[in-house]
Amino acid sequence: MTETEGFKAPIKEGRPSIIGRLYAKALLFPDDRDYLEGLDGGEELYFDSPTGRKLFGMRIPGQCDADSSNRPTIVFFHGNSGNLTSHWLYIDLLRQSGWDVFAFDYGGFGRSTGKACVVEMISDALAACEEAKKWNREKGFSGLLGLFGLSVGSNLALWIASRVKGIGAVAVEGVQIQREMIRGITVDGLSGPRWIENLSYSDGEAIERERFRFPGLRLPEPFAGWMGKMAELTYPFPGKDASRSSQALDKIPLFVSHGISDRLLPFETALRVYQEAPSPKRIWLIPHVGHAQDPALCVDEEYRAQIQHFYHQALIEPNPVWDEVQVEKQDDKVNLSLSSSLAGRAYCLLDLYNDQMVLHRPFLEPGVSHKIDLLNPESELILTPMFSVEKSGSTWQPKPSERSKIYSGDIGSTLKALSSKLHDRQIEGPRDLLSGLLKTNPPFPFNFLARLHCARLEDLAKKKNPQIAQEARTYFNQLMPRSSS
Repeated sequence: MTETEGFKAPIKEGRPSIIGRLYAKALLFPDDRDYLEGLDGGEELYFDSPTGRKLFGMRIPGQCDADSSNRPTIVFFHGNSGNLTSHWLYIDLLRQSGWDVFAFDYGGFGRSTGKACVVEMISDALAACEEAKKWNREKGFSGLLGLFGLSVGSNLALWIASRVKGIGAVAVEGVQIQREMIRGITVDGLSGPRWIENLSYSDGEAIERERFRFPGLRLPEPFAGWMGKMAELTYPFPGKDASRSSQALDKIPLFVSHGISDRLLPFETALRVYQEAPSPKRIWLIPHVGHAQDPALCVDEEYRAQIQHFYHQALIEPNPVWDEVQVEKQDDKVNLSLSSSLAGRAYCLLDLYNDQMVLHRPFLEPGVSHKIDLLNPESELILTPMFSVEKSGSTWQPKPSERSKIYSGDIGSTLKALSSKLHDRQIEGPRDLLSGLLKTNPPFPFNFLARLHCARLEDLAKKKNPQIAQEARTYFNQLMPRSSS
């Protein structure tokens, strides 16, 4: 890791290059809507980016009884669309986990000035880290910053954590490798590598994966590979390869999460980033869960617990123990045993071999060996602790939350259908679904998520059908979030 005393990055004066502007138009989709109308988000402020832009930020205190001098600050890096308020579900998970959150908008997003630009996102992010350090000093916390990145924000967070002093932990969801995305889209329409085709639980139940194929020209190898490398060379974003950033993390703890059913970004990229990072590290591949927003709805309690445990180990505990389970492989079997100093705990064990992955759910008791059959003696094994579970003998099941129960019902089905139709750029079907959803008066956070879909529909319909665009705007205003508690 580069030992950098301050938060500095190369700054290009003047207007971004033509290539930079083209990439911004193709990959960044900012808006200035306030998705949090009616909610108390936190303390609002503006701060300066080194490029001269005024950036909007929010200080959101953690939801816990601990004195603020004992609460680390987590800097939140949002994705490539909307603004910080459209990513509130993740900010709220961090807040409810007990951590103070500093969230901000890149230039051109939300209330930040300037135009959205991939070249200047690094400078904006570094300025936000400086502002978060200032908040730490004001509240008397002397420890390191934590980072949380989503989508393109995950690449930003990894790049900063691997090169800048003062970072104590980084958690990411939706990591990307630019050249692999371009290559995947041009070869078979998938936005990244996908080599695991046979997934199941240890009892044989299949874990299905969804596919979303991008339309367009298909190229055979090696032309697709060359195009991917050319895109990487011309893409003016330092964090474009998350795997290289993860390799440079040194001893900074890393937490990687990804929905196995994500049909936009295959989870193999997350797996690669995890595999190439040094320890300590942890990965959570989430069955039956899709792209961003879905994890915060399907497994919100487990996500909250994972975040709380990870940052506590990385930023609070003086000498954390990351490898608490003894793993002994014997031919095509493995024995797991828990340290006698710990209480019984649930784990997810991933057994990976070639194009196969089996997910085991052992519940380990201290001093008791747990034997598991493997796919192959050469299997790669990945162990992740789990928290919000229901024990059932020597195994466990996920414990459903009130939010996940609602999401698994009619409201969730409607929201998922909306997302699918909007991805396919339909406007008639989503209008009808939103009209029906509005009549059910959905509670938070489902009214909030519906607002995201209203905004997407309005943008899609502006030129095609102004009447539907106006209806979407009306629905947006009627679906006012009421509570995040």
